[in-house]
Formats: sequence, C-alpha cells, structure tokens
Amino acid sequence: MLHGAQPGIFSSVVKYLFRADFTAADVAEFANAQVLDTVAEGVTDGSATVAEGGGGTVEVATGPLLKVTGTGSSWANGWVGDDALTGAIGLVYKVTCKQDYVSGNGTGPIVGFTPTQSVDITATDIHAFYLRNVSGSLGIRIYLGSGGQSGFDITTFVDNTNEQLAVILGGYNSSGVPYQLGDTKASFNYGAAYFQVQSGSWTLLYRTNNSAPASVYPLMTHHAAAGSAIAYMDTCDVPDPVNNGDLSSILAPEYIDTSVSASDTFTHSADHVSEILLTSLPSSGNIDVYYRTDWAIRISSGGTVTLVEDADGTPTTRATSGTTATNTSVIKTVWSDESVTLFVDDGGKANYASAAANKTSTSGSVNTLGTGGAISHIAGWPLTATAYNTALDAV
Repeated sequence: MLHGAQPGIFSSVVKYLFRADFTAADVAEFANAQVLDTVAEGVTDGSATVAEGGGGTVEVATGPLLKVTGTGSSWANGWVGDDALTGAIGLVYKVTCKQDYVSGNGTGPIVGFTPTQSVDITATDIHAFYLRNVSGSLGIRIYLGSGGQSGFDITTFVDNTNEQLAVILGGYNSSGVPYQLGDTKASFNYGAAYFQVQSGSWTLLYRTNNSAPASVYPLMTHHAAAGSAIAYMDTCDVPDPVNNGDLSSILAPEYIDTSVSASDTFTHSADHVSEILLTSLPSSGNIDVYYRTDWAIRISSGGTVTLVEDADGTPTTRATSGTTATNTSVIKTVWSDESVTLFVDDGGKANYASAAANKTSTSGSVNTLGTGGAISHIAGWPLTATAYNTALDAV
C-alpha cells in the first residue's frame, strides 16, 4: 500500500520548500543544467537543476515518472535542488522511488539531502538512501553524514517496485542527547532518522546522532557502477518546518533514562531501536543492559560489545560488533522480531537472526555497570507507531 497525504490532517495547509510530482509531468528528456520549476517538468514547489554528465539521461518517461540512467562508477546524472535549506530538526525528505535492475553490482538511485549543490554523494554531512545490488542481493544503504559514502545496508527492497522512504534531520544536541518534547528545538539539529514503509506502515530503520549540516539540498542521483540499472522517481516532498511541516515530534524517544544506575528498570516496545551513550568503560567487569527480559547488550572493560542471550542463567554470546567501544561511544541496537542488529558508533554491524526467545517482551533493566562503568543515557524508539503514519502521511 502506498502512503499519501491524508486530507484533513495537515495536507491542505502544509507549505513546501521543494516538491516534485513527476507522475503529473509531461513526457520529455531534459538537458544538462536545465532548471526544473514547472508542473510540466514535474516540480511544483521550488526548483532543481538537472545534471547529465555520466553517459546517461534524465527524463520523464512514459508512466509518467522520472527516469535516470547512466554508465560508469560515478554520480553524474540526476538533479539537485537550487535553494539551500536550513538543516533544522524536523526537516524531512520523503520520496517514492524504485530501481529497475539489469546487471552488475552497486547500481541504483540515491535520494536524500546533500550539503553541497552537486549530485556527487561523497560529501560529509550527506543523509541519504541508496538502493543497491551486490552480487544479486538487494539492499537499502543509508548514508549517515560521515562523508566518503560511509554507511551500511539496513534493510532490503523489491526490484522494480515503488519504495517509500523518508529521512528526517535532527533529533540530538551536540552532546548526543536525544530531543524530548518541550526542549528548545534549535539545540537539536544533529543527526537524522531513517524510515521506510514496510507492510503498510512507516517503519523506523535507524537513527544517528552524527553531523549537523547548516544547510542542505534535496537530490536524486544514480550510480551505474559495474553494471546497469534504471533509477525511477514518482514523487519527492520536502515540507517547510515553519509552515506545518515540522516532524520533530516523532523524533522524541518512547523511554529515556538520563541518570543511569545499576538496577534501573524500563519498559520498551518489543520491536524498537535502543541506544546507549557511554560515559566511561568499566575498569573491570562488564556493563550489562537487558532488553526483552533475557537479552543483554554487554560492554566489556576492553570495549568489546556483544549481544548476549541469558535465558537460563548461562550467558551465550550471539553476536559481536567489529568496532571497539570507547568512553564516549554510542551503541545502537535494532530489535525487529527475531532479528537483532548491533552497531557501535554507526559501524561494526553485527546481526543475530534467531532471537526468538521472549521476542515480544517489553521488559528492560540495567543489570550492572561493572567497576567504574558509567552511561550518560539509555533511550529507545519504537519501529512502528501510529504517530509515524500520521505525521509522514500528512506531508
């Protein structure tokens, strides 16, 4: 089911900084450096400039929908917005797009925010999705603001089928503390949250507290790499946060503990993104934070981060991050049905796909901090929520 604006919620009063609806455009091929700013060209609010420099084309094809092709390992074809948008909390890029895979590896559209007015995606502070193929495996990679295409595959997609994706900027302050309702929003412009429609609902894929671009541009580009594919886009919406397009409310956590001590307890959604911000590693012993009653995120004195199952008093390591934690590391875990995926500082991805025990439990606790270990905060966000659908469908 494709999600669209819901009449009567906010859709009639939301203003847009950029909006494209290529399903309403005229079939035509665009020229390099052509400015798109009319309904016939597919852009109804704001404007964008076409880039054609990679041996491919940018055009509105029969459908109609935007079609971008290219050759070579570059990001030379696509479009980028003409206006620098303030990188404020709540600014969202929402898109309906797809990839038509042909052959090779690494092919697909890249959509999201870039800090430079260019379709090159290697800049620091880019927050975007990349629909890619690696040896026949289709995955959606998220770029997290680190530059140099730093990121990882977070979920899958179906070839030649529309995907609905959204990235919302902000959600953290400069110290990595999550935004809560009532906070001064201007202080929480760091990071981003990434969403995909799954089984008819907007679903949180991941959050990062990395980077705070002062300004951004919406973009769509195409990576042909060693093979070939066609990138398609139906619609792209960037609502104005100042005019009923502020989605910051859905960035607030469902639980947060900013004064963490051993024996603390909390309640979380069974399927959620959890976060631990360290203050210091223990000098001996481990930090153990439990989720779903029997599953612990264990942080050793040496910085090794593991997922441990402890159902019967016999701890069993199920996954180990490839990144070693330091005194200021952020540990995030995506709990999704029987799949648990662990990250340290937006890297070191480790997955355990058979976490069936207590997968519906909502009980969390801080079992121990070891000797001298300290946590700045623990927090969590549900993977799905009525508020996500209401907010993202309304813009």
